[in-house]
Amino acid sequence: MPPLRWTVLPQVSAMRSIAPSGRSARSCAALSGKIEGQRRARVAAIEPTLEQALQESPPPSLRQVTKRLGFSATCVLKAHAPDLYERLKTHWQAYARIRRTELQNKLKAVLQEKPPPSLRSVYSRQGVTESIVNTSFPDLRRGNWIATSAISAAAGPGA
Repeated sequence: MPPLRWTVLPQVSAMRSIAPSGRSARSCAALSGKIEGQRRARVAAIEPTLEQALQESPPPSLRQVTKRLGFSATCVLKAHAPDLYERLKTHWQAYARIRRTELQNKLKAVLQEKPPPSLRSVYSRQGVTESIVNTSFPDLRRGNWIATSAISAAAGPGA
């Protein structure tokens, strides 16, 4: 007996002329053409949208730009405009580094407050979650930071 794929192919090719829901092949072709036209328009919009995103402050992430264009994966941007993709990626990473450093400095300042605020109030004031702080700044967890500060203070100002 031949493999299943060889026996099914003639049936599938015969079914191609029958459109779902009783539509004619012509209306299916028109719909396919419309969908293809929309896809081409989205692809054509990639470069101008990436150029615009490079001018925004703060810069949008690649995922945000991908959603704006109606795509589901950032690899589409990379495939059609690799240079602009890399420029926006670098721009976003620099912005994220600056924001991370700012947040770290703010969290260090909070640890010096007397009396110490509750963690919940700190997260609320900074607009972050406990998970973000614990994964991004594990050394700033209250116990680790206080112990490190105590050691540094005991060692003196030049240590």
